[in-house]
Amino acid sequence: MLPFDETLQAVASLDTVTGQHLELHYSGTEEAGRIALRVSCMSCPNQRIEDVTSLEQLGRLLSHTPVWSAINPQNGGTL
Repeated sequence: MLPFDETLQAVASLDTVTGQHLELHYSGTEEAGRIALRVSCMSCPNQRIEDVTSLEQLGRLLSHTPVWSAINPQNGGTL
């Protein structure tokens, strides 16, 4: 068990689509946590990190990435 003063961190890889790699990052302590979506380019040094404050916002962020066509139910994808 970790002491409460330790910072917890976790990374979840979502997918790599058309050269963009998507990851969710969590870091936090007992008092506060932060979730961020990291979008990086597999063949270039570009990356973008956006704070995620709600599931709705995560959906909006994902809708601006190439992976959206694969998960958007209106386009035949599955959630």
